[in-house]
Amino acid sequence: MEFGENHARAIVVILLSEVVDFFNASNTMNDSQVAITTDLIIEEYPYFKIDDLKLAFRNAMKCRYGEIYNRLDGSVIMGWLNQYNRERCAKADVISYNEHKVRVQEESGLYYDDYRKQLKVLASHGDKSAQEALRRSDDILSFMKEKKLERLKKQLEEYDCKHKGV
Repeated sequence: MEFGENHARAIVVILLSEVVDFFNASNTMNDSQVAITTDLIIEEYPYFKIDDLKLAFRNAMKCRYGEIYNRLDGSVIMGWLNQYNRERCAKADVISYNEHKVRVQEESGLYYDDYRKQLKVLASHGDKSAQEALRRSDDILSFMKEKKLERLKKQLEEYDCKHKGV
């Protein structure tokens, strides 16, 4: 939609035409049905990106959403997009929940920060055990930060690998 509604319609029509050509069903869509289905898609899923539509249609071509039984119409296509959207939202929920868990874990570290502040005060007054505890704490935090960066880098690489072929 960033290029305008007419541009969005043209792209959706092209994508739908590819789907119609792919299935070669005897009961298929005419130009008027493609136009109506295009309008319904834009109306129902204005937040979809081109990649969302491509992925949904590719999944449909792989029969991931079931067989078409020699019938291809707007109802079948809207059903595919509905199923794709449910899967998309479920994945987004999982990602959001995981991000929430990380945030909650990070926020609970405030108590540890208070402990470190106390250690710093004691260490600055010459307390040897506080100095040693602070050094160990610094080592652990450094180690954890490295592991977190490695994990995030691995997740990013996995994400890139998954989405390069789409």
